[in-house]
Amino acid sequence: MTIHQSQFEKCLLIGTFLLIGIIFFGFSVYANINLIHPLETYIDEQVTFKGVYRILTADSASQFWWEISNGGDLRYGRILWYTLAAVGYIPFSIWSTEGIILTGRLISASFLISAYALLTITFINNWRFRIPCFLILLSLPFSSYFSTIPKPEPFALLSLGIFLLLSKKNFLALNRPYWIWLGIAFGCKISFLPALVILFISAAWINNLSPINMRDQCELLLKTIIYLYVGFNIAMPIFITPSLIVLIMLFSIYFMLQIFINKNLSITLSLFAVAGIITLPAIRDLLPFSLGIRSAIEEYIYATFYKINKGFNSSEIYSSLDWISYFIKSWTFSPSLIAQIILIIMGLLFAAILFIVPASSGPRAVKAQLLMPLALGLILFANPIFAVTNRLWGMYLLPGFVFLVIACFSYADFVNHANKKMCSNPMMRLSRLLSTFACSTLIICSLLYWIPHTLSDYIFLGNRSNNAIFHPWNHGI
Repeated sequence: MTIHQSQFEKCLLIGTFLLIGIIFFGFSVYANINLIHPLETYIDEQVTFKGVYRILTADSASQFWWEISNGGDLRYGRILWYTLAAVGYIPFSIWSTEGIILTGRLISASFLISAYALLTITFINNWRFRIPCFLILLSLPFSSYFSTIPKPEPFALLSLGIFLLLSKKNFLALNRPYWIWLGIAFGCKISFLPALVILFISAAWINNLSPINMRDQCELLLKTIIYLYVGFNIAMPIFITPSLIVLIMLFSIYFMLQIFINKNLSITLSLFAVAGIITLPAIRDLLPFSLGIRSAIEEYIYATFYKINKGFNSSEIYSSLDWISYFIKSWTFSPSLIAQIILIIMGLLFAAILFIVPASSGPRAVKAQLLMPLALGLILFANPIFAVTNRLWGMYLLPGFVFLVIACFSYADFVNHANKKMCSNPMMRLSRLLSTFACSTLIICSLLYWIPHTLSDYIFLGNRSNNAIFHPWNHGI
């Protein structure tokens, strides 16, 4: 009887989890089916629409490849455009341009909800903790924004979620094909570079990389980098042709060097030579522009790193304090006091986690599993605060805050199922109290502010055709 009750309870919890996702997806569908004519879309949505439309209407094979791999816009991974084109081909054939727009919106919503589900399941084991965490993620500020407009963040979060889920069994083991997904996440948007660095360093720590037996370890690292680069090329096909050229150059240099020196030194010098060709302008400028190496790198750097600040037309400069003030006063859609309490409680909990987990006994992989969402959350949340100075856009804070919320519930799940010996530790008892308080505060804030605001966003967008501000002539069209 007890077993049947346990199974029934688990099925009920899983059903509740799925039902929450379906409900929010239903609201996003309601919002997305309104105003699907190209002249009635946001300017940001027109960027993706025009790129997808050009792919689907390319008049030659060379034009088709150029639209997929470059398209004159490398600010995001081209995977955003060609995925929407692939999925939107049939809707475009049936409903013309409206099919492209509706497909793009629904793909973005489904990817974001799927990413939230994967990340929740990956880091939290108990369904009682998974359900409130999933509900909070779906209601977070700007989740409704990414569910109603094609943007790279849902693509990147889903790729990152797939990577973390696949790597959970052998946590961050090197030389595994799932590293391709991390490369795709980085290729989707440059702002996920810090996450890639954190995960790569964590993998080195978990796998006990050291100067001892360096030859085998370098081989593992090199193969892992190749997987990452393959993923990056999938997201940014402009690098495929230059990559083949670089590969030919690499093997040419290697075979020439191998004639005079040993194999290991040949590999090392070859890598350094190719790295110099790729990264150093003085060397790269000697290459013919037609090879594509110079143009691909320069276009990518200009469209991403350069445009983070210099490429955006704004005379206002925002400091890190402006970002923090914005988060407290506006981002949470709640009274400033509530936002301050959230920051203080989460800050105390994270300090406790960083103090307790590294000092505890146990395998490195277990520690990394607990620290990973916190590390990713902190680095992705801090990235726009310290990197972006000429615009104050709340959507930049969402990916980082997603992982911070997951970190709270992941640790609460861990301490609530820790053994009695661990729970006798005073610091563990304190961290358990903090995690309970942090999760409770997030749940209350979600119920009182985030869920009502998010659902009202969906309802408002579902009725935007009745609002004059959405008419084409108010967009300068």
